[in-house]
Amino acid sequence: MVLKIVFWINIIIVTYVYFGYFFILKFLTLVFKKKNFPKLKKIQNYPLISVIIAAYNEEKTIKKRIENLLQQDYPKNKMEIIVASNGLTDRIVEIAKQFEKYGVRV
Repeated sequence: MVLKIVFWINIIIVTYVYFGYFFILKFLTLVFKKKNFPKLKKIQNYPLISVIIAAYNEEKTIKKRIENLLQQDYPKNKMEIIVASNGLTDRIVEIAKQFEKYGVRV
């Protein structure tokens, strides 16, 4: 008798994990469907952020990474990019210095 109860409790738990949670969320979205949430305002005062790239022998990928950071949808005057490297054996410094005109510090 005890084994049957344990068996059915485990079946219920597994069924809930795979199906029950989904259906509960679906039900809740139908019940609370038309709630008017305030629209988010566009941020006016972006904080200053610093992106520090600690690179060691990343000559193949550093150019793409810096280009990717420069393409971000964030005000350019509020973002600084710093490339830090020490003891390298490749051309990271040369590649990163190409982007100094865009505000990248090496």
